Amino acid sequence: MKYTKTICKIFPDNEINRDLLVATLGELGYDSFVSEGDTLDAYVQTKLYNTQLIEDGALDFAPMYTVETQSEEVPDQNWNEVWEQESFKEMLIANKILIRAVGPEKDSSYPYQIEIVPNMSFGTGDHQTTAMILELLLEIECQGKQVLDMGCGTGILGIMAAKRGADIVDAIDIDPWCFDSTTKNSEINNVNLCLNPILGDANAIPETKIYDVIFANIHKNILIQDMHRYASVQRPGGKIFMSGFFVSDVSDMIDYAKKKGYKSLSVNEKDDWAVVEFIRV
Repeated sequence: MKYTKTICKIFPDNEINRDLLVATLGELGYDSFVSEGDTLDAYVQTKLYNTQLIEDGALDFAPMYTVETQSEEVPDQNWNEVWEQESFKEMLIANKILIRAVGPEKDSSYPYQIEIVPNMSFGTGDHQTTAMILELLLEIECQGKQVLDMGCGTGILGIMAAKRGADIVDAIDIDPWCFDSTTKNSEINNVNLCLNPILGDANAIPETKIYDVIFANIHKNILIQDMHRYASVQRPGGKIFMSGFFVSDVSDMIDYAKKKGYKSLSVNEKDDWAVVEFIRV
């Protein structure tokens, strides 16, 4: 799969502006991001790259910031290996969940350990929304539950739900790399008997399933587009945890979810990112 790298230099450069830029790039099809000193390197499948759109200033967010870009097609290579060697670092969540690249060394001092083959998928635990949901998963009742993980990335949330005793976990992502990654990682963590990777979007949600718990860690536009589908496959009293959007979007998400039969229960925030817990009423 051929990728194009867009090197972005943002003015002024700060964490909030970088987060906004990542969100904008995500809406344009970019699926992977690496901070490199004073630049942000963003990767998109070459077939999705739109030269004219980038050159016309689609990445600028006036008056907050402007962006200078330089794009180049990158050679095919083993992205899993590159990501593991150059970018992925061991993660510890709430001092209870250790996330590490698969390997011979293991640390048994933590209640939960998740081993993954790191790749450029969203969801290695290093993003604020993924980390927040992982923390919540320490308290969410999963034993014997039917769970749906939408936009599963590396499958890390579904794997954690399985380790917490979920009966069935359907993990869905539109990206073939994410599907392959989730498949491999579920096997590595010995949860493949209950975790079912599915390639597709919300239309791929099994029609016959009714879920107790749903994780939808995507972004605002997709959540709004597919919320009716989530509601149709969730039992009354079931919980859904929506994330992938900013704190400034929370009120909009709550208002829209109410129309689809959800009531908000709690909001968690980290570095301007939000996770909202809803109950199906």
